[in-house]
Amino acid sequence: MEYLRNLLDELSGDELLDYLAYIKLNDGVHNLDAGGPLVVEQIIEELKQRELSVEIFLDLKIGDVSATVTNVLKKYQNLPIGILTVSSLCSVETLIKLRLLMPDTKLAMLSALTDISREEFQIRFGMTPGMQILKDWQNISSVYFNKAAKYENWQHPLPFDLVVCSPEELPFLNHNLPVAVGTVVPGIRDEWMRKANEHQQRITGVRQALDNDATFVVLGAQFTKGNPDLNVSPQESRRLTLQEVKLSLRFESGDPLEVLKSYDGYYCSKIEADGIVGPLVAYAGTYPTEDGPKNFVGYEYFNFAKAEVDASARSYFANLIAEELSAQNLTGNVVLGAPMGGILLAGTLGAELGVPTIFAEKKVTALADPDNGKKEQSIPIVERHSLRAEDHVIIVEDVVNNFSTTQKLHDIITAREAKLVAIVCAFNRSGKNDWNGIPVVSALSIKAKQFHQDDPAVAALVAAGQIVWHPKDEWPVLKKAMED
Repeated sequence: MEYLRNLLDELSGDELLDYLAYIKLNDGVHNLDAGGPLVVEQIIEELKQRELSVEIFLDLKIGDVSATVTNVLKKYQNLPIGILTVSSLCSVETLIKLRLLMPDTKLAMLSALTDISREEFQIRFGMTPGMQILKDWQNISSVYFNKAAKYENWQHPLPFDLVVCSPEELPFLNHNLPVAVGTVVPGIRDEWMRKANEHQQRITGVRQALDNDATFVVLGAQFTKGNPDLNVSPQESRRLTLQEVKLSLRFESGDPLEVLKSYDGYYCSKIEADGIVGPLVAYAGTYPTEDGPKNFVGYEYFNFAKAEVDASARSYFANLIAEELSAQNLTGNVVLGAPMGGILLAGTLGAELGVPTIFAEKKVTALADPDNGKKEQSIPIVERHSLRAEDHVIIVEDVVNNFSTTQKLHDIITAREAKLVAIVCAFNRSGKNDWNGIPVVSALSIKAKQFHQDDPAVAALVAAGQIVWHPKDEWPVLKKAMED
């Protein structure tokens, strides 16, 4: 108890505590000096006094005959136990008795221990751990349904509410088990927790487990001890763990801009009372001057390249775009990725829509000339793929603002007698819902200011050379400016 109180004191104010759902206790509670049900009762009272919405997870791995199991669990039946682990070796009669004895407790089936490697498991049991868990579930369920049918108004249609599995089995089990069945996932070992004498065999990091839809992850030493072998303190381990958890949950925010920020893909200059601090960024769009076209500049930049490398991020943005296309009843039979930012997103969106994906390439026509306020000039070309007259094309870009690339792609499309039906992007900075009558569809429409280089709001910064001409190449410069 003293250890738990000290730990909770240490965690007071720790943001990771917001994600804590259960305190796991193993069979050590039955030790003579532990107190069994008494210590569990004390822990519950301690949590109540601290007003923590945390339940008890009894990891007893129940695996005996029904009479013995009943005698043990009677000691806990009046306590609010959240989860109880039960071996798949138990009889179905035992499961029925447990359901009657502890009706509000979630039962978690334990079938394949995580300290057995996949190779050893295959040799010993003739199948993968995931297949063993699924097989046990199916066989137990078939007997359970028949026995449970004898009880009137039976409240537990499934033998178990959860299964215990390593992170490796998550995709297979989530695909094959009933949707109502959750997972308890030990074997969480992020890189900073790896040890030479690691007893767990089938492991991944916490973010990978959550990305694969783990219901609960078990964090023991990673949460409370850190890794002294690598000089990682418990506090640092929790900080790194929280960072990984937030990265996994970023898509749940419902805000595409917050998602981009989570990938470190957004820049915004500080703006003080006397104006923009800088540095500025140069945009692709241009405006005419006596000295020829010059690039617009601004104080915001949406670096979608930071997010597009992650398939999960592409799926997130493609799904939002596909939903909006459907809402506007817009359809096409081919998506055309704009160079270079639209190419990866186009591939994912094409798969989402079930249509072919093609892309344009970039042909450089003039090198950058920063001294005269000019970025590198280029034109898109479509040579790798063909466009047919009967094609209804959806252009895919990462960010749209001035529609300079859009115009060039439109000219290619119309020259080949195809039809442009929509322009889609992750971020629409233009503030427009259409371009020349063609709908503009985005995951997020957010108007961002841009300036001529001689605009009084930015002229001093331009004169001082406070412009980043290639934001993606000089991203560390922009990020440091934000940090400073």
